[in-house]
Amino acid sequence: MTGSAYVVAESDAGRKLVDVVKDRLGVVAITEVGELVRGGAITVDGVPGGINDLVAVGASLVVAEAAIAALRADGRVTEPSDVPVPVVHEDDHLVVVDKPSGMHVHPLGPYREDTLVGALLWRAGARPDRPWSAWRPRPTHRLDRATSGLLLVAKDPATQRAVDLLRAEGLVRRTYRATVVGELADDRGTIDVPLGRDPRDDRRRAAVPVADGGQPAVSRWQVVARSAGTTMVELTLETGRTHQLRAHLAHLGHPIVGDELYAGDVATATSADIPLRAVRLTLPHPIEPGTLDLRVESDAGGVPAPALREVAQVWWDVEDDPVVRWSSDGRRYVLVDVSLDHELVLAELDIAPRDPEAVARVLADGLAACDFPPTGDGAARSRVEATLRAAGRSDLRLAGDD
Repeated sequence: MTGSAYVVAESDAGRKLVDVVKDRLGVVAITEVGELVRGGAITVDGVPGGINDLVAVGASLVVAEAAIAALRADGRVTEPSDVPVPVVHEDDHLVVVDKPSGMHVHPLGPYREDTLVGALLWRAGARPDRPWSAWRPRPTHRLDRATSGLLLVAKDPATQRAVDLLRAEGLVRRTYRATVVGELADDRGTIDVPLGRDPRDDRRRAAVPVADGGQPAVSRWQVVARSAGTTMVELTLETGRTHQLRAHLAHLGHPIVGDELYAGDVATATSADIPLRAVRLTLPHPIEPGTLDLRVESDAGGVPAPALREVAQVWWDVEDDPVVRWSSDGRRYVLVDVSLDHELVLAELDIAPRDPEAVARVLADGLAACDFPPTGDGAARSRVEATLRAAGRSDLRLAGDD
């Protein structure tokens, strides 16, 4: 890409002009590309190209500035934005980002600047005066403006189709954390309620029978921690409807704290700041061998120390006692259930990293075992044991004890 031209790479050689433009002119919606080509707005080496023309390596593709200006005047251009978005994983086929709360994924109505797609177009090389990009961002699922966290974006049509197939087979697993109004009585549950547009407010989704146009929607939840007046829950989606988790939790009678659209008078913040976060994304890689298992920190800050005893009590019916362990990504302490055939992370813990005294205090508050970093650090282990003795909890075992 040089200036306003795209010089055809070897990977695009022999492809139809319309397909190359769809992949490289990301600032324009795919639905607009055919009209641009048919209208002569795309030239190949200075000559207007045809829809089915095959392009050669090294050919220079140029889009007429007047055509881009006309689309921009109608609000039909996605502007590249120099807005930083944390990237959790990237390879030749996809990028997984940690979307900030308050950011739209796509341009929508008056919200056309500083979108996630615009930020990724900038990352792919597009600029306000250079519309061509190395790849077109293709988000594979939705996150509401108010929701933050992991979102997978394909770089090409084949990857997008492959992710769609994995989702249809139930192989894409998304996990969320939220803090809801009120204290849930049960420890876990399933919300199987079809959702449709709320007849009282078309911005919202509500329980609507399938016979009346509702779409099947299933969400599963489990309690992470309870505190006075609120509950932190972990949620997984079996479907992906608009506002699904927000609407389902409101239907349950426990809307997300701060969600004015669904919590109404009990909201405590603006809906742009609701504590709903996509914290984990797991799926087979759609193109390459292996599995993607990606995680980010919870905006809620993990489970505060005073709630740890309650977290332990929630899970006290597991076969073995929960274990506090340094996470595999080396970033946090986690509460782990080791009684299954695989380890299940029950909660992220808000305690200082690599602080054996803090871990010991957590243990003394009611948990049963700890595996602290670094493995085999005898001095750290001794400090933990000394703190436990001082707390009168010499009965507690540490991970690795016989």
